[in-house]
Amino acid sequence: MRRYSAGLLATVVLLSACTGSGTTGAADGEPDTYELGGGARLIAPAGALPDAVDIAGGQVTGGLLELSGFPSAGAVEVTASDQPTEPVTVEIPVALAAYESLPADADDDVLVAHRHGGEDWEPLTGQLDRDRGVVTVSTDRLSIFDVRLPSFADLRAQTEDILNGILGNIDFSPDPPRCAREREARDAGYSVTSTRTSVLQWCLGLRTDGSPELKIIASRRYPLVAVLGGGFSVRQTTAGELGVRLAQAATDALTTGQITMSPGGTTTLDVRLQPGQTSRLVADFDGFAQSLVSLQVAAEAMVTIASIARPGVGRAELMDNTLNAAACAPKLIDLAFDVSDEGRVGSTVAACFDPDAITNTLGNIAGHIVLKFANLIGSAVAYVWNSTAALVDDLRGQSSYTITVQRAAPEPPGPASGAGCDVDALTTAVCRVVRALVDDDHSGLTEGERSAIADVTTVPATAWQVDGCEAVGDISAECLVLFDADAGAAHGTGLTFAVQPVNGEYDPTTGQYTAPPGEEIRYEVTGFLGYGP
Repeated sequence: MRRYSAGLLATVVLLSACTGSGTTGAADGEPDTYELGGGARLIAPAGALPDAVDIAGGQVTGGLLELSGFPSAGAVEVTASDQPTEPVTVEIPVALAAYESLPADADDDVLVAHRHGGEDWEPLTGQLDRDRGVVTVSTDRLSIFDVRLPSFADLRAQTEDILNGILGNIDFSPDPPRCAREREARDAGYSVTSTRTSVLQWCLGLRTDGSPELKIIASRRYPLVAVLGGGFSVRQTTAGELGVRLAQAATDALTTGQITMSPGGTTTLDVRLQPGQTSRLVADFDGFAQSLVSLQVAAEAMVTIASIARPGVGRAELMDNTLNAAACAPKLIDLAFDVSDEGRVGSTVAACFDPDAITNTLGNIAGHIVLKFANLIGSAVAYVWNSTAALVDDLRGQSSYTITVQRAAPEPPGPASGAGCDVDALTTAVCRVVRALVDDDHSGLTEGERSAIADVTTVPATAWQVDGCEAVGDISAECLVLFDADAGAAHGTGLTFAVQPVNGEYDPTTGQYTAPPGEEIRYEVTGFLGYGP
């Protein structure tokens, strides 16, 4: 291998006090090494440069990439009378302070910004040699090379600030949800009780079609995972500070009936309860929610970094364009079992953010800077997370929250007041009307009877017995209305009787009676309530 020193070469071109130059001799099959000023070197494969090429270069401090938020760790400019015919290696010295805080297991890929002539800066990937304090980069175009190496110490401090902002400042004050027709919901028998903390804000009202809905807003800066009772179903979610698309994809992948409530986001649940039924929502800061915090910290850090690398980038634009929900969800589920596993945190970050989408959104240079930081975020999150373990344990006790919605049960039907009723005196015509009502075909009725029945909104539908007339149907009111055969009679269009089951057990959750095994419910008339429809 030939070595050329600036002090030994016959032809010397000095760019500055710290530059060196050399001219290669004949290729002999070994790499040619050019010692540049300040410890920089160029290593070219045999034959990659002409024998008479003039090489000059060394460390520079001017004309670098304009990116004040990420200062240069070292830069070299190399000029040549001829460009290489194949890639050569440039070694760029970097100060120890630029990489001494990097974790021992952090990868050694380094961003090297490169600009050839008057062209735009382009990103190259260099390799950090920690023992020698240099970054090597391969290229077939010699010009200026600028190393941008993020400080892990700064990243860790920044990540700690973000995490403390999420977990330390527990309460924040999003606007409470608003529901229409809240009083009507209460009048309809719906009531709500909840844990006496400020974790969740809620309201219960009625939609335009009269169906009840529960709206919930999370009043914490971290996400919560909730288990829904059978009476609830998710109708709509809106994004808070954590992308709802990602959170929903992750919770859907769990397939356990859970939902993720994003900080400040609104979750709207449809409520479907029978009279007497109750349903609960139980929210907690569990392992899955903790894994979402790790992702949220990474996302916040990336947004901050991106805003420095490319001022003006929007949070929504970056998150919507770069989050890969389909790949991220399984990683989050894995992470839920061990939130302190540094490797899993790092792989989660790598899975959740699409590298191509990042560079497309931010541009080549800014995108590569963010990606380099993303490779380190996993370690930073794990470090900070472990340092806040006591706070996390405390949050597990404070952040459990339960909302209970109940629909009042109707009072059990009992014997009605009124004159005594002789069941045996009921006419065959009345029995015919009863059977026609429960069969719901009205085939056995006169025109007058059909007209009267058309005004009835609640059709009986459970088995009963009246004077030997048995039918199957459902009784949903405490009185059974039987229409007389002569709808035009002086007493009106019908006769109203009170009924009472003689062999059933009342179920307050449904408001109905349940027949004993092997039997049908049988009712007896207990009172005559009067004439009329």
